[in-house]
Amino acid sequence: MSILAGLLAALFCPGTIPAAQNSSSTAYVPAVVAQKAVRPINRLPATNELHLALSLPPRDEAGLTEFMREVYDPASPQFHHFLKKGEFAARFGPSPADYAKVIHFAETNGFKISATHASRLVVDVTGKVSEVEHALHVRLSSFRHPKENRNFFAAEAEPSWDAALPISHVSGLDNYSLPHPNVKLHQIGSATPRDGSGPGGTFMGNDFRQAYVPGSPLDGTGQNVALVQFDGFYGDDITNYENTIGLTNPPAVTVMPVDGGVTNEGDNDVEVTLDIEMVLAMSPGVSNILVYETTNGAAWEDILSQIADDDSAQQIGCSWGGGGPNPAAEVIFQQMAAQGQSYFNATGDSDAFVGPIEFPSESPNITQVGGTALMTDSNGDYVSETVWNQGSGSGSSGGSSLSVPIPPWQLGMDMTANGGSTVYRNVPDVALTASNVFLIYNHGAEAEAVGTSCAAPLWAGFTALVNQQAALQSQPPVGFLNPAIYGICRGSNYVATFHDTVTGDNTSYSSPDLYYAQTGYDLCTGWGTPDGTNLINALVTVDNLAVSPATNFLTVGPVGGPFSQTCWPVVLTNNGAVDLAWSLGVLPPWLSASVSGGTLAAGTATNILLQLDGAENLPCGNYQAPVMITNELSARVQSIGVLLAIGQNIVMNGGFEAGDFTGWTFAGDTVIGNSIYDAVVTEAEASGTVHSGNFGAFLGESGFLATLTQTLPTATNQIYQLSFWLNNPSAGDRQEFVANWNGTNLIDLVDPPASAGWTNFQFLVTANVTDTVLQFGAENDPNYFGFDDVSVIPVPAVKFADAMLSGGGLQFNWQSLAGLNYEIDYSTNLAPANWQMLGDVTAVTNTCGFADTNIFNGDCSRFYRLILLP
Repeated sequence: MSILAGLLAALFCPGTIPAAQNSSSTAYVPAVVAQKAVRPINRLPATNELHLALSLPPRDEAGLTEFMREVYDPASPQFHHFLKKGEFAARFGPSPADYAKVIHFAETNGFKISATHASRLVVDVTGKVSEVEHALHVRLSSFRHPKENRNFFAAEAEPSWDAALPISHVSGLDNYSLPHPNVKLHQIGSATPRDGSGPGGTFMGNDFRQAYVPGSPLDGTGQNVALVQFDGFYGDDITNYENTIGLTNPPAVTVMPVDGGVTNEGDNDVEVTLDIEMVLAMSPGVSNILVYETTNGAAWEDILSQIADDDSAQQIGCSWGGGGPNPAAEVIFQQMAAQGQSYFNATGDSDAFVGPIEFPSESPNITQVGGTALMTDSNGDYVSETVWNQGSGSGSSGGSSLSVPIPPWQLGMDMTANGGSTVYRNVPDVALTASNVFLIYNHGAEAEAVGTSCAAPLWAGFTALVNQQAALQSQPPVGFLNPAIYGICRGSNYVATFHDTVTGDNTSYSSPDLYYAQTGYDLCTGWGTPDGTNLINALVTVDNLAVSPATNFLTVGPVGGPFSQTCWPVVLTNNGAVDLAWSLGVLPPWLSASVSGGTLAAGTATNILLQLDGAENLPCGNYQAPVMITNELSARVQSIGVLLAIGQNIVMNGGFEAGDFTGWTFAGDTVIGNSIYDAVVTEAEASGTVHSGNFGAFLGESGFLATLTQTLPTATNQIYQLSFWLNNPSAGDRQEFVANWNGTNLIDLVDPPASAGWTNFQFLVTANVTDTVLQFGAENDPNYFGFDDVSVIPVPAVKFADAMLSGGGLQFNWQSLAGLNYEIDYSTNLAPANWQMLGDVTAVTNTCGFADTNIFNGDCSRFYRLILLP
């Protein structure tokens, strides 16, 4: 029971932290199959052979995340101390014993091991359809593709395997979405303007260097570039291009076959050839262009893992896309970044993204590249650029993810004008030429190529120049570029290091209002295109101002406070040999800093204390404060975010709209035999598991109380309203559901009756510590529980906001949460035994009130108190 004290006016409004939306409806079954939009034509022949990639989770996922933070944090002693070849496996790769388990599983089920990987993240296998169906408990059938002129195969339901197996992902169970290139061909001379030196005014060879790195002696000497390809190419086309652009000492072009490589070039040799020619044009002095080739339909993990394990190229280009989220591939992207490899991906050629973004164009672990249309003068010098958009739905792809959280280097950016998200990943990051590009392909054919497929390999070639400069200065490679790029572009050096594309758009008939080029960052071309040696020097120059900790701060609380944390110390260190000036950007009114700028002598440090200031006067909502710290010497900006959630749900992924258990720690089994347990599913997959949104939790370990746990940032002595929805479709023996708050059971349902629908459970709980553990346990041998919409919301302080005479009585108002129950008492004195109840009120909205209409009854005085009922 909580009792009022004092009067304080406050304001409260409803709201929740935006929930993530997953970009694929199921983990393995294509949406058109899961939603019955297509029907099986027939069973896949039992003797057909499939190629599968069995992926394992990293050994220390939390350690890998921390290493990634440190290796790109200038304040860390590990900054740019990248892992050497083979070290990833030793530190983060699955154990040899776990790898052996997966190999044993494959062999005992009749699969043949076709390849193993040094990182131990992937086991490649082949097996007959009958063997795959038996091992993974699926039924494989063929279907007619709803959009393409072909049939595809897929599982009719989700696969399953023994939970003791360390398998995190399986690729190869369908071929619904095949990798596709992001390039289109036009007749030469069709583009305008035609400013290049190639046929019809197309751009070729040195044109790109003249426009973007004029006068630079850097040519990529000593560097290798790797290219991701799902088709082959003809060597005579590369020779012809080299001769056409006058390259007398061309680099080696080496085919690196994966999964047997490509034996017969298909229709997409144009993509492979284009990528090679773009690297030759931007960095003609590289030692080797490593063309990793595999057949279209092979698993992304195979080719990516081979490039990462070889670790032979510090810059990687990819112009292919296709498929939904791939968590196994994301781990490989992290491996590349941990090794100092820079990966550039063409975002795509479909204009603004509408709906889910296909893999890998929303990945936060690689650099996403958009496209521009370049204009040069008669000397080939840079004049201007606009967004590449040729109409009819073909243009530089960009937009905001529906599921990938915004990465730290994008936090705090003003997205008001450009239409970007402050919650989810925005793409692209950068751009380069994507129009009017001369191409020789298919045994001497000539054409004009357009698309972000031109831009991604050009960026890989440009980064070869950057890493050549780094090597000349005895520095490590630059690695994953995004943290550095965003730091540079947020500073005053932006206009000197990038060409900012401010005209054009990537709108289309399906998205007529999104998006438009803006000054600074936008969702058409990101930050723009490189401004030659200025950007190379900026990327190679280490920022000597170290900011620690390089992490975001989170504080939560109800309207009026208190908050889980109110101040944060930040340390600035000058690691350089000369003095540097620094400054702090403008802070919002609710946050203050002990100092806003100064000069740091070489080798010294200073402290900044960030502190909440007036946050108790804010209405409910989510607030972000980017603390921008500028090194005035290098003009580079580093940022720390202070995130303030007032009156908001502090449970991460409480509606399971991430499509999985992200935010929760799960203990139990997800698969036993051929049955799925404890998963996040859609209503179509299991009726009664979704209360709202697209996903809900399917809970019900057999013979074991599996648990879901989350540690919440709480304020000591703060009252919270815990709410969740539960559904028990059918009753039976050995059913139990438990809700536990920091070690105390709130409810323990044993063999509950079947429910007619969803039941909402609400509890008032008090936090005794700043990190409170919320845990749910479920056992359901005969069936499952549906579980959804978990929220923990801070309850406003139990006190009157105001009191006024109204209608012959005294009207009291206070802040609340809808559904809470209050008792109002009065007394003529403050003796404990003299209190009398005036009435009780259930809050209907987040503002509550009560009127005492009997105040003029002869009492000399009245005291009032407000009680929150349990």
